[in-house]
Amino acid sequence: MFIKKMCLNAWVRCTPQSILSRFDLALWEQRRQCGATLLELVVAIVIVSGCLMAILNVLSWSSSKSTTALLAQQSANLAESMLHEVQRHPFLPTGFVGAATAANRASFDDIFDYHGLNENGAALTGIAAFSSYQVSISVIGAPLSGIVSTNAAWIQVDVTDPLGQVVSATGYRVID
Repeated sequence: MFIKKMCLNAWVRCTPQSILSRFDLALWEQRRQCGATLLELVVAIVIVSGCLMAILNVLSWSSSKSTTALLAQQSANLAESMLHEVQRHPFLPTGFVGAATAANRASFDDIFDYHGLNENGAALTGIAAFSSYQVSISVIGAPLSGIVSTNAAWIQVDVTDPLGQVVSATGYRVID
């Protein structure tokens, strides 16, 4: 029994035994050509390590920028918190006379007692993580849209974060 097979662009008669041996030879050639040389492996490792270095560089840069944003957000929260604390006090003094320090803060009875307060964030909040933040508060009589300066006060809270960036929160308080 003869089987026709295409070999070298010509019809050749092949026996089943010769087909089998040619098939085995083709498999052997295919196996021999599998894999990669040492040079190809070294080039692949260099390319992959270069790509990984680029990716890690971008991740490092983005994490440092997110830290800066976190410090700015914490500074803004601290400034707003202190501004609200000052604004909730009455406008007119009711009796406290003393220095504007964190130790006397519980005795502050009006907004003008906060003027000149300059403390670190941990002393004001009781949170140790804010020890590297500096808080400065100014309360100044200032006119506001037709209200005379004796009846309105401009409040500014400046918070300096550990990187030296300053975040300010400002507001007004008018006489009750």
